[in-house]
Amino acid sequence: MAVGLRQVGVALAVSSCLFGTACSGSGSRASASIATATPSTSHSPTLTPSASPSAAASQSSPTASATPVATHSATASATAAASATPATRSATATPSRTPTPNPTSTPLTGPVVTAFGIADASGVPLLPAGTSGGLTVYRTQFGAGFIVFVEGKPGPSGLPVGTSTFNHSPTDPAIRPDLQIQANRDLGNGSSDPCDNSFPRLGGVPGLPLPDYSLRREVSDALNDFACRFSVFNASQFPCTLDTSTNFAFVDPNSTLQFCALVSTALEFPPGDTVLTARLRDTGGNLGTPVQIIVRVTQGSGGSE
Repeated sequence: MAVGLRQVGVALAVSSCLFGTACSGSGSRASASIATATPSTSHSPTLTPSASPSAAASQSSPTASATPVATHSATASATAAASATPATRSATATPSRTPTPNPTSTPLTGPVVTAFGIADASGVPLLPAGTSGGLTVYRTQFGAGFIVFVEGKPGPSGLPVGTSTFNHSPTDPAIRPDLQIQANRDLGNGSSDPCDNSFPRLGGVPGLPLPDYSLRREVSDALNDFACRFSVFNASQFPCTLDTSTNFAFVDPNSTLQFCALVSTALEFPPGDTVLTARLRDTGGNLGTPVQIIVRVTQGSGGSE
């Protein structure tokens, strides 16, 4: 009878080895405490039973495969198990491929500013008068009576340039126009009332000392206050500028949209250098890269470079 039971035990041990159940590689009799693991075709570590029933057989080894492999925690039970039930997986085989976004490195996919400058009152673009600090300088004798223009075309997003010049909320500074232009000095009386460009509320635009597009109410108010002075022209309309043959045309033939503002005395530029910063947004809400120019008002003094 003892011999028969011993033979049955050997048969069970051999059967366990054949079906992936842990067994000793030296040929000794199978341990009474059997650690089982589910067969896997992935590069998971080979389970070797521990001499102690309570020792953990889980092992995490590096794999050269580019495919994420879930770690199987095949912990041997301290209770002797004669059953061939597969060990429960403690980790779900879900690849962790979600990238962590970095807001500071998000590429700008919005419209490209193709032309940015000033023209005389008849629409003839003024030629640059040089550069200062890497910015193109446009010189005018007086602080009013000229046109500021901004042209753009679709950027990497491929979406059309947005056309709104006034989009304001007194409570939400994220509500802004598609043309986002600002000056680093007060224009006119520097009134902080958004879009006070008609009687009886006729005022100027407050300056922002540095190019500032932060989500603050005073920034959004200034952007709306300046942009609402502009008219919008597309390719099927007459632009506000003239080419060398005195035909109405975009300054850059690649442009698809043009924004123009006639600078009145209410929007008068102060003497000296004023930095203008402009960027555009497309119909999908994507912003483009800001562009800057300098408007130099000589006020009849002739100025100097």
